[in-house]
Amino acid sequence: MKERRSRRTRSGGTPWFLLTGFVIGLALGLVYGYLVNPVEYVDSSPSVLNGQDKDRYRAMIAQAYLADTNLERARQRLALLKDNAGSQNLAAQAQRLLGANANDLDAHALAILAAALAPQRSPTPQIINTPALSTTPQLEVTVPVISPSSTLSPGQAVQTATLLPSLTPTITPTVTLTPAVTFTPRYTDRPTATLGSPFSLKDKKQVCDAAITNDLLQVNVVDGAGQGIPGVVIHVTWPGGEDAFYTGLTPDQGPGYADFLMTPKVIYSVRAGEGGEVAAGLSAPSCGSGDSTFFGGWSLQFGQ
Repeated sequence: MKERRSRRTRSGGTPWFLLTGFVIGLALGLVYGYLVNPVEYVDSSPSVLNGQDKDRYRAMIAQAYLADTNLERARQRLALLKDNAGSQNLAAQAQRLLGANANDLDAHALAILAAALAPQRSPTPQIINTPALSTTPQLEVTVPVISPSSTLSPGQAVQTATLLPSLTPTITPTVTLTPAVTFTPRYTDRPTATLGSPFSLKDKKQVCDAAITNDLLQVNVVDGAGQGIPGVVIHVTWPGGEDAFYTGLTPDQGPGYADFLMTPKVIYSVRAGEGGEVAAGLSAPSCGSGDSTFFGGWSLQFGQ
């Protein structure tokens, strides 16, 4: 008789061919999934993009708005991100680009779109009386008046045809003017800077207010009518350095507002736009006295 011998693995061990097959299958699956036939996302929503791609998406929307000025289309495109903070994210992205000395064109476009999307007061409707024509005709009926005459005897009477009074109405149309109320809302577009017109310094004053952030340089840019202008670049220079930022990135302060944090005992020069007047010799002023001394700031207004 032949003795049957069964192959047994080591006590508590795992067959090596099973482990080897699992590793080879996993490696082939990864190669196939990432190199041979990778996953392709088609018709996905912009809300699933990562943070960097969302920034690129916002920049493209801002550039498209500068080209066609279609605010409603830009608002609908931003709604696809589902972040519920359209203008705030645009302003924050513009600030990040300026801080990193990145693409100034994208920062300018983002600042313009952020200012355009900022909430505005609703225009007050004006009541204008406009006459409206009513063409309802009125009928006037003319009835002939029959005068009485003497009665003739049957022998004297002459049989003649008796004409009946004409009851044909005469239609005289009457036009009545009825005033109607028409609500015509007035809407004023956001002001924009006049091309080729440089900005000059209109007002400069020190700010010593402990409730405001110390060393703050506040800039307001207005047009000829005194309305704030968003998207104007503000150049700030100091010995050994320079920076640039745009108006309109803080809509709650107004469309023409921008600010910059100064360093104490550093002298700055500020210019709004290109080729405008320079406000020089600005440094954080010392405010208060004694133990309550603090550094204040400056408030500048540039206009056309």
